[in-house]
Amino acid sequence: MPDLSPAARPRKMPNQLELAIDDLKRALSLTWFWGALGWQDIVQKYRGSMLGPFWLTITTGIFIAGLGPLYARLFSLDMSKYLPYMALGVTTWGFITGTINDCCNAFLSASHVMKQMKVPRLAIIFQVIWRSIIVFIHNLPIYIVIFLWFKIPLTWGTILVIPGFTIVCLNLIWIGVVVSILCARFRDITPIIGSVLQIGFFVTPVMWSYKLQSVSPWIVNINPFAAMIELIRAPLLGEMISVPLFVLALACLPVGYTVAAALFVRARRQIVFWV
Repeated sequence: MPDLSPAARPRKMPNQLELAIDDLKRALSLTWFWGALGWQDIVQKYRGSMLGPFWLTITTGIFIAGLGPLYARLFSLDMSKYLPYMALGVTTWGFITGTINDCCNAFLSASHVMKQMKVPRLAIIFQVIWRSIIVFIHNLPIYIVIFLWFKIPLTWGTILVIPGFTIVCLNLIWIGVVVSILCARFRDITPIIGSVLQIGFFVTPVMWSYKLQSVSPWIVNINPFAAMIELIRAPLLGEMISVPLFVLALACLPVGYTVAAALFVRARRQIVFWV
């Protein structure tokens, strides 16, 4: 008679869903790991530079100072209202698109790490997003100068930028998971995403205001990029967040995470072979 005791029974192999959940748990437990790698990426990129990532701050500041007055004249808008609006739009758009572009190459850039050690796949995505947050924080001097120059008051509503920024980052996580997997499997998708983001810049209220200019509301209210920018820009300008855009940003979370989870469960095991 075969031994059917619990010790003699074969262990059940975990399915792909269980492995994906374990990947998420390990990635969340390794905060120190991807946090340190994200910071190290910044240090390595700007090693030998006197200003480091503040070069991005200077470049963005020159862009805003150069085009801000020009667009204010073209749109016949008050400089004191338009320049802060544009500055927050440009820097937030750069954060969003920079994160997405970096996530396109996340697995490809970390291929040597994945082939040498057992690292959670989601930890690589978290590393990229954390690195983008560090770069975004370096734009704070631009906000401070503009706020002081135009005397923009800080109110209790300004604190809403914290949950707004959190929602933006949560949306960027599922977007990062989706694009990183697709770009690892199909290399042609990376330039396609770049082209889509270029077009998105013109149809998203980054340089233009949907409140001050004649634009059909549905163009803005169905644009998830507009929703993410609104969550950060409106509180800092002392304005109320648009309800349709707030609902859109929240609605993207369950839909996006469902798509990202299904894709990650299916492709997690094959990623290392694609890169």
